[in-house]
Parts: sequence; structure tokens; C-alpha cells
Amino acid sequence: MDEEKNKTPDQAVTRRDFLVSGAMATSLAAVGVVAGSFGWQFVYPAAAKIPTVQVLATSLSKLPPGTRKVMKLGGNEVVLMNTNGTVRAISTVCTHLGCRAAWEEGRQQFVCPCHTGIFDVNGKVVSGPQPRALDEFAVEIKSGNVYVAVPQKEGAG
Repeated sequence: MDEEKNKTPDQAVTRRDFLVSGAMATSLAAVGVVAGSFGWQFVYPAAAKIPTVQVLATSLSKLPPGTRKVMKLGGNEVVLMNTNGTVRAISTVCTHLGCRAAWEEGRQQFVCPCHTGIFDVNGKVVSGPQPRALDEFAVEIKSGNVYVAVPQKEGAG
């Protein structure tokens, strides 16, 4: 308490100084938040939205339960599989370097020849250098036909 008595009027913090300091601190915090949000976009950019096109793959009668077919749809190679009435379309492009992963019926796996990457029947990574699972495309059944939404590629028909 003796220290407060010894302060000169020039050393005391006025209400105005306190409010100015508070406003400056608040402004700096707001600038930091805005700058951080812009900087975050460079560290973690939004994924590009790739346009898709819905392609008629086959009739459902030609893909009975328990069967698989490798097809080229809109310039994309996919494996269509009917598992207990659920039709799925999985890309054969390896997520490591873009090599073609082949479906091996005997092993019930996708195998990439470039670095012996292995994916299970659902396209999930089993072993190898690939960073993520194989891409899966949306499938729609309309009027007994199987349609697959694949990435649109220029010049592919």
C-alpha cells in the first residue's frame, strides 16, 4: 500500500489509458483471429470439387449377387461388385502413385504392381505405401440398370 501512496500522478493508470489498452488488445486479438483463418486456408486447403457424370454401367441382371466386373466408365476403370444385392463401384487407381491396382479373384484383394500395395475387397489399405483407401464411386439403381457417378474426364465418352 505504501507503493500506491508513493506514485506520482504521472505513474498512475488512468481510466482512459486502461480502456485504450483494452481496445488495442481486443483489436490485436481480432486481427490475429482473421489472419489465422486466412493462413489456415494455405496450410489445409479445401479439397477441389471434381465434377462427376452419371454413366450407365450395366443392367442389374448382368451383375448377379456375388459377381464382380472390371469396366471402363467415362475414362475411369472401376470394379463393379454386387455383394448380397448391394452394388458398389471401386476405382482401380492406386492412391499412392496412380498405378492400376488389379483385382485378384483368388486372393480376394486389389494388388498394385508398382510397390506391391494391397487393398482388401472394400478398397481399404492392407499393406504398402498408399496413403488411403481406393476411391469409391456413388452407385444408383434405376429401372433395373446400374448407374455410376464417375469423375468427368476431358475427351472421355
